[in-house]
Amino acid sequence: MKILLSNNTNSQDGSYEFINNITHLDPICCNAESTSIIVDNFLSLHEYRGVQPLLAKICSKLRMNGEICVIDKELGLLSHMFARNSISVEQFNEIFDGGPLMSLFDGDCISQILESLGITITEKYLVGNNFVIKGVRC
Repeated sequence: MKILLSNNTNSQDGSYEFINNITHLDPICCNAESTSIIVDNFLSLHEYRGVQPLLAKICSKLRMNGEICVIDKELGLLSHMFARNSISVEQFNEIFDGGPLMSLFDGDCISQILESLGITITEKYLVGNNFVIKGVRC
């Protein structure tokens, strides 16, 4: 089973089971059932202090050698761009149009959480204003 966790209905892919609410994950996917999980701008919809347990729940759904890809806004990059006047207040706010945010992260923070959950990071890079972290459950 492949899972896509996202609040963006435009990111639906027919080969992935689309979930936009974490409460729908347990009824759809058993522990260690999923071969691939994409977490697309989903973490920022949750409170900062709840992200570690949220990622623990998500990672528990991965099979051994299952792949996870986490994509979300990169706080460090956005802060740097704003502080250096590379983007205006208006541009900064446009980045967050499209839904409520409850928290922001940097890729290093999420990488550390994933590693603490037994995920081996295979790739980490920036795309636009987002970090992308790929890993495998070992």
